[in-house]
Amino acid sequence: MNHLFRRRVLAISTFVLLALLCGCMQVEQVEEEKMTGKETIFEISPKTITPQDGRIESFFLHTIGNTEFQDGSIYVSIDPYDPQDRIMQIRIGDNASIFQEKGYVLMVDSIGETPWDNVAYTIAVDEALLIDLTDIVSQSDLYTFSGKTSWTEGLPLSAGMSMLRVTYVSGNNLSYSENGNISRVAQDLSERVRPLLIKVLEENQLSFLPLLNVYHSLPTPTDWIEEISLSRSHETAINTFSFHVNFSPSGSTLTGDCQDNEGVYHCENVTLEEEEAQDILSILREAKFYYQPSEEADPEESYGSALHVKSRAGEDIQAVQHISTDLEAKFNLEEFLSYLTQKYSESQPAH
Repeated sequence: MNHLFRRRVLAISTFVLLALLCGCMQVEQVEEEKMTGKETIFEISPKTITPQDGRIESFFLHTIGNTEFQDGSIYVSIDPYDPQDRIMQIRIGDNASIFQEKGYVLMVDSIGETPWDNVAYTIAVDEALLIDLTDIVSQSDLYTFSGKTSWTEGLPLSAGMSMLRVTYVSGNNLSYSENGNISRVAQDLSERVRPLLIKVLEENQLSFLPLLNVYHSLPTPTDWIEEISLSRSHETAINTFSFHVNFSPSGSTLTGDCQDNEGVYHCENVTLEEEEAQDILSILREAKFYYQPSEEADPEESYGSALHVKSRAGEDIQAVQHISTDLEAKFNLEEFLSYLTQKYSESQPAH
């Protein structure tokens, strides 16, 4: 299944790249064409997008690579519902009525290093998403650097590849494609679009963990986190501790147990200051942990201390170290929660 999924994504990538190249050559005026060995570069005069072009009508973003930016493949497309599009109809299945009603089809496909990062979502969306996307794209590097296609034959996909194309109601479009790396233009747009995609996946009760894990270099959004639990109780550990934080707009709370050379400390359901709760979330945001379902976690990865996260949707998730994880992050979290537990150890419980 995973092999077929990978083949399908690669086939889509090749087809779209050829379409982009052909489209550029036939429709746009080529200002510069340079051949250096197997490298082909097209510099195209980009159209100037104005308010008269209206909102975005279709959107395509595909990045692949085992790079410092991401590890895997993310494919995102939004297109008007088309009953004649065979691939679209296969993806939609028997749910055509909701897609016809809302008007647009969002596809989000991901391939990562673990099975839970391999997903293929097909979601019905309406015009409101395109309006939000129009505003996001207008602030991106694509708006400035549209019009370049650079392709070098023979480079492995692991080196990186990015393809972007945005078409407006007027028919005008912005595009940018490059291989050999994941271009800065694609990185910028991916980072800007990801929060919107996470919101849509949350609303449709779909896991957005692949968007956290594949884009491993980006700071982790934290507004989906409801609770965290951090503990160490291994019998050979010098110090043991247990912390539980519940995040809430009405007041975040901490229950903690820890010890050091000077004593044992305990606090029960104490209300944190808003700044303290935000400091905890800031550590998680910059840590860039890899998130996986707790039932899939390897016990050896938890040796020392285990960090579990509960999402607002009730998912039990474990945070583990990854290629981009700040190695000091878990230690910093332990230290800060220990400090807070000591601070509130004499405080009264929250009511």
